[in-house]
Amino acid sequence: RSALVVDDEEYNRLAHAAQLERLGFAVQVAADGASACALMTATRCDVVLLDYDMPDVKGPELARRLRALTADARVFLIAVTAYTTVEK
Repeated sequence: RSALVVDDEEYNRLAHAAQLERLGFAVQVAADGASACALMTATRCDVVLLDYDMPDVKGPELARRLRALTADARVFLIAVTAYTTVEK
């Protein structure tokens, strides 16, 4: 099984990747939307943990882009965020 972690915060990428690796996933990480799209074009991922709020692209828009790149494959997209305030 393979996974992609997309988050602009390094700590979050490391934490999510470590959790997925413990579950037996081969994990790749991306710090922004462009890198995520490049990785999805180059490799197949079964699961994507996708930060909801990144500086270059918001999670829902990136999810649409990733879905377009993987239209023939079944990929689970899971939105995550480290923000816990009411404002977000």
